[in-house]
Amino acid sequence: MQLKRTLFTLLALLPAWLLQAQVEVRGTVFDSETDLPIAAVVVTLDDGTTAVSDEKGTFTFFEVPEGSHDFTFRGKEDYIEQTLSTTVKDQGEGVYEIGKVQLVPTQREEGITNKEDFIPTITLSDGDLEQETDNQNISGVLAASRDVFVSAAAFTFGPARFRIRGYDSENTAVYINGVPFNELENGRAFWSALGGLNDVTRNRNAEIGLSPLSYAFGGVGGGSSIDTRASSQREQTRVTMSATNRGYRWRTMLTHSTGMMDNGWAFSFSGSRRWAQEGYEEGSFYDAYAYFMAIDKKLGDNHLLNLTTFGAPTQRGRAGASTPEMYDLADNNYYNPFWGYQNGEKRNSRISRVHQPVIMLRHDWQLSEDATLTTTASYQFGRIGGTALNWFEAPDPRPDYYRNLPSYFESIGQPEAAAIVEADLRNNESSRQINWDQFYEVNRTSQLADKYPQFLEGQEVEGRWAQYMVEDRRYDSEEFNFYTNYNHIISDIFTLSGGLTYQTQTIDNFKVVDDLLGADYFVDIDAFAVRDFPDNPEVQQSDLNNPNRIVREGDRFGWSYDIDVRRADGWLQGQFTLPRFDIFAAVNGSQTTFWRTGKYRTGRFPDQSFGESEKQNFTNFGVKGGITYKIDGRNYLFANGTHMTRAPFARNAYVSPRTRDQLVPGLESETIYGGEIGYLLRSPNVQGRASLYYTQFDNRTEIIRFYNDLQRAFGSLVMTGQDQLHQGAELAIEAKVTPSLSIRGVAALGDYVFNSNAQGELYGDDQETFDQVNSEFEVFQKGLKVPGRPQNAYTLGLNLRPKGFWFAYLNFNYFDNVFIDFSPINRSPEAVIGLEPSSLEYDQIVAQRQTDGQFTVDFFGGKSFKFGSTFLYINAGVNNILNNTDFITGGFDQLRFDFDARTGADSVFQPRYYYLYGRNFFVNVSLRL
Repeated sequence: MQLKRTLFTLLALLPAWLLQAQVEVRGTVFDSETDLPIAAVVVTLDDGTTAVSDEKGTFTFFEVPEGSHDFTFRGKEDYIEQTLSTTVKDQGEGVYEIGKVQLVPTQREEGITNKEDFIPTITLSDGDLEQETDNQNISGVLAASRDVFVSAAAFTFGPARFRIRGYDSENTAVYINGVPFNELENGRAFWSALGGLNDVTRNRNAEIGLSPLSYAFGGVGGGSSIDTRASSQREQTRVTMSATNRGYRWRTMLTHSTGMMDNGWAFSFSGSRRWAQEGYEEGSFYDAYAYFMAIDKKLGDNHLLNLTTFGAPTQRGRAGASTPEMYDLADNNYYNPFWGYQNGEKRNSRISRVHQPVIMLRHDWQLSEDATLTTTASYQFGRIGGTALNWFEAPDPRPDYYRNLPSYFESIGQPEAAAIVEADLRNNESSRQINWDQFYEVNRTSQLADKYPQFLEGQEVEGRWAQYMVEDRRYDSEEFNFYTNYNHIISDIFTLSGGLTYQTQTIDNFKVVDDLLGADYFVDIDAFAVRDFPDNPEVQQSDLNNPNRIVREGDRFGWSYDIDVRRADGWLQGQFTLPRFDIFAAVNGSQTTFWRTGKYRTGRFPDQSFGESEKQNFTNFGVKGGITYKIDGRNYLFANGTHMTRAPFARNAYVSPRTRDQLVPGLESETIYGGEIGYLLRSPNVQGRASLYYTQFDNRTEIIRFYNDLQRAFGSLVMTGQDQLHQGAELAIEAKVTPSLSIRGVAALGDYVFNSNAQGELYGDDQETFDQVNSEFEVFQKGLKVPGRPQNAYTLGLNLRPKGFWFAYLNFNYFDNVFIDFSPINRSPEAVIGLEPSSLEYDQIVAQRQTDGQFTVDFFGGKSFKFGSTFLYINAGVNNILNNTDFITGGFDQLRFDFDARTGADSVFQPRYYYLYGRNFFVNVSLRL
């Protein structure tokens, strides 16, 4: 009888147990100091089930029984373990929201640092501070996130000029405090303004590819957002001293941040200096300062006002690429042709001087518990420029100019002269460098005033007319940005985001006389026109409004014009968060207007050079969307796609903006479309990612300025209708072998190719060949690889973080499929006329140069110490431990074609290469109070 009652009781309880409610549990993990989401946090339910937070800090458990439960949060070594007890119950639609969980960084309590405290010394490559050059290294470091693949791409692959998915930086949207930081004129992010401000740029969020962004529509490469508000900075006083043998030798930084104080104010200040009398390449130097100030004020409970200003005045002597012949003669792959001795001291001819201060005013409005409105206005201004040699009626002074090399004398049948020149260059360093003393001597004895008296008639001028001088080519920019962003969590399953942006940019393009090298003046005339049109004094003028103008140091001359760009943009995005799926869709539209305003009326083009040109208008649209399937709290599948158009950049719109306002024929918007699919693994001991991507760029336009040997004048090569395809796979895995040892493997397998021929047109700068130097021609580039970046990159890393607050990382890296930037002239019908397409000579002309695959090893380690409330951090790194000095990271064919020799092997116009730094190091010592 007792047994029957027991069985009856169990049978009665069984339906209730089976019918017990099970719900989906969601939450988001944030850093308690920065209020930024934390990825890769392992969340363990009291029944042993685990989930791992994603890049947005969110985690999900499925089928959790209602009732009291404990959730334990472990954020790797960077955060203190925390347990949260809560009662799980259905809040509607079978979902329970834990809400926002804040984890305390371990360094606050224990003195151990996290990875961002050990950001390596940022090294600038030779062109990084110039407006024309893409600064991939800085952008990679600043945009690095906790994603295994992105972290490797930024820190490990960056020195080899690697670019995620092969994209240039105009394809990634960059925002600082809500302000768009991509230049309107060329689309590239101006990272130089943040150089030396590592301490205050740590609060960042990056998404690669087509994931949804809460602050912008984004580019095909994703987006990166940096928050420098004072209230977002860690409360600290930090002093840092760094030593390195890279672009600079020494760096000092001082940062003080109060955090949000009880009176509603927050302040943050930072300053630094980076300097070197000589950098890694001989003759280079570095002298840079940086400053930062941010002030926040809380206005009630729902408003926060922020004022931020920063800048990085920088001056540095550059290093340039050279030819294999010159590297061999110098017996040094880091030979630098830009310097020479003057009075026994090294002087560089290519000095970059950059200072673009930024001022931002931001307002954050908490409209309700679920809605925010962020509005920011900014103003950016200042100078960007670099010096170069200029000469008139004098020999080309560049030591690696092709007519100064042995190969040239061989090509004209003078082997004896070639042998003499080779011996001199190989054994005499001064012959391989710029001869400054010769410039002064030539100017001292200049007879230009006697040769060209017509240019001095009626003017009172004394002294010598310079034949050699140093000019400063300027691209001074002034920008205004307005941005507003609305985010609203409308329900548990739907979030609406949107924004409006209006931007203006004016770039003042001109050059000034920097140094007359002992002479007294220069006459502002067109040197090539004097040669080509000796009997036409009007054509010879740089500015008909001020003919024969005498210029001295500090005066403008040569060219002067503005490029104005205006852009309005709006976007809207909806995100659905469902039990098993996350779905989003976004749209955007933009209107872009640009024009040229000439300040000189040139003698060559008097009717097309002066005044405001016709305004060009482009309307563009974009859509993107995606879906993520949550297999469980650890495994995710995703697929995203996009289709967008983009207005041509003003930099690629005018055939020769220095001389006239002539537009590229048939200028149209570019079309971009593509997609990505992938798998994410977020388990307690293994983090992984595998993705495939496909992106097509159609109707690209490119303009290349070069010296046309056939016409003996400068000209422009305009290439239109360029199509290129970027496709590949990304693989990354990080596995914890022991509590203190993990292994990381990352592979980037890319295939970036031009999948159409382009239409080429040559334009000259002289009046007689105004339209085209030659008729239109086809550029045989279909099938060639997109140059200047490794298409394949791999790394295997060992990460050791034992007890005792120290760590060590060792990475083994391999890079392959680096292709050199090809010359379109070599791939024209004229270059291969009369040759059989299958012949060896044909292949030597049109084939693209590919460098050998290369292997490197890097080490990075450090230790932290705690003395009461004071922390001391010491870390060091050595890149390229094996001292691989044969690693060509990029280069370019010269845009001169030897129509006599024709074949690449015998041409006097050899390619120019860049090499990866050999063994290099950095050491940081930081004290945090």
